[in-house]
Amino acid sequence: MDAKVEASADARGDDLMFVDDVRGYLRCGASKARLVMEEVGAVRVGSSKAVFRANLVSHLREHGGVAVRWPKRRG
Repeated sequence: MDAKVEASADARGDDLMFVDDVRGYLRCGASKARLVMEEVGAVRVGSSKAVFRANLVSHLREHGGVAVRWPKRRG
C-alpha cells in the first residue's frame, strides 16, 4: 500500500467510513453511497462527509438495508 494512502487511513481511523469505504462495503457507486450515508446520518469531517461504521452496520441489521430515494430529475 502506498505510504500516503496508509497514512491517511491511519488519520481517519477505522471507526469512520468515507464515500470510498462505503462504496467498497456495499459494492455500489459513489452516488448511491452518498445517498446511503445521508440516510444513515453523515457527519462532516473537514470538507468530506463520513458515517460511523457502527451506525451503518446497526442500521443495516435493524432495517435489513437502506431505503434509498433518488432525487427527482431536473428539467
